[in-house]
Amino acid sequence: MVILRWESTCGPGCDFDLGDVALIGRFAVVQKNTMNYGVVVNLLGGVKFPTGKTDRIKDEVEQTEIFESFLPPGTPHDPLGHSVAGIHEHELSPGSGSFDGIFGLTLNSRWHRWFLNSQFQYYLRTAGESDFQFGNELIVSGGPGAYLFLKPAFTLSLQANATYEAKSRDQILGQSLENTFLHLVDDVNTMNVARDIVSVMKAA
Repeated sequence: MVILRWESTCGPGCDFDLGDVALIGRFAVVQKNTMNYGVVVNLLGGVKFPTGKTDRIKDEVEQTEIFESFLPPGTPHDPLGHSVAGIHEHELSPGSGSFDGIFGLTLNSRWHRWFLNSQFQYYLRTAGESDFQFGNELIVSGGPGAYLFLKPAFTLSLQANATYEAKSRDQILGQSLENTFLHLVDDVNTMNVARDIVSVMKAA
């Protein structure tokens, strides 16, 4: 399910609906675990299906067609120049109307108390509702960490995690949308606590 909340000149808004559904498979390329070290590498692949509603995208394309009908052929312009809103309809759409490819790779490794986790994800977009096409997207995240406490029934770890995200421009009526390009780098430190559920159940 997709829940969207936004602020506009008309006040706050909220939308709740079924989004697109993805089917993803995983294949373990490398899987080695010992007491002192371990390495697991997984390949991911799947398809995102157009199960979500696309009424907002259809409306946006229709508005753009009306806007362009008033312009002389070949006039340079922003395809969404007719809209004064900071948030556009395609950004609020629960679905895309497209079948998209999903590719990924995960790496989980450890050596004594040290570990390194990373993920690579790539979304290959195709044309969807009214030929609107979202831009391809690349997401890379991960970082090193260490187990501060490592007990049979309790672990506490600290990890420095960084995320890199890049997204190409969306396209409407065959034209690129300049304000939809994304290039983002973020970093955060995370602390994870895990307990052995089996031990807790035995204790109870």
